[in-house]
Amino acid sequence: MSNPVTIDLPSNLTISGVEHLHEMLERYATGTDDVVINGANVEKADTAGLQTLLAFRIALDGQHVGMQWQTPNDVIKDAAKQLGLTEHLMLQ
Repeated sequence: MSNPVTIDLPSNLTISGVEHLHEMLERYATGTDDVVINGANVEKADTAGLQTLLAFRIALDGQHVGMQWQTPNDVIKDAAKQLGLTEHLMLQ
């Protein structure tokens, strides 16, 4: 990755924080820099939060921008696994 930008996810990746998450990710969805997602601080994750991350990953793919994870914690991994999104969110 050249000039990657790091996005630190908030502790709350649930429906109550999805609007803030969407606004935060939207800033990077049309950029040209590859993205590194830091998921170390996530304490809660639900379907809405992971769907927002998936939409972001799809938007990056459309821009031919790479995405990778830095420290995805068990909360994110477990939620993605339960929803069948592990591969789609590149959490393998």
